[in-house]
Amino acid sequence: MSRITIINEVALRKELAAIEKELIQLPEGQLYIKNKFYYRRYKGKEKGITRNVELICQLARCEYVESRRKQLENNLNQSISKFDYRTPRQLIATLPKAYQRLPESYFYHPSVKKWLVSPPRKNTLYPEDAKYIYKSISYRSLSEREVAKKLDENGLHFYYDARFNIGIAEVSPDFYN
Repeated sequence: MSRITIINEVALRKELAAIEKELIQLPEGQLYIKNKFYYRRYKGKEKGITRNVELICQLARCEYVESRRKQLENNLNQSISKFDYRTPRQLIATLPKAYQRLPESYFYHPSVKKWLVSPPRKNTLYPEDAKYIYKSISYRSLSEREVAKKLDENGLHFYYDARFNIGIAEVSPDFYN
């Protein structure tokens, strides 16, 4: 077994453990549509929830996480040739129609939703490399400065080199809108 395979297995098991913890927090039940209205089916009872967007989001997240858990479990038990490489968008496409109609953001982890609405932190790594200035912001390369200039000229607001926590990972995209 190669080192990469071991690292991938560790990462899969870590994600699986995080999913198990998250599933404990999420509500049980299935989401379905009847006459263009959303309902929750739980313990044999049905309740209309069209106006309860938070519950719809939680049920959508639960269904997605369950699907991802099955994908991870299968990948841990399969050889690399049978590995399931479906993306989150492709997994959502396999869910029942009631879920597929929902906005993609309903399936996001709560930390992603928080990331989308909160102002980002500045990436403090390698500040000495940021020597190209445009409108009092220091960029690490001429091409990044030019991208910033074009975005600004076209009236697009952006964050440069921000740090975000998404689930268990930390990312620093060059530009974020």
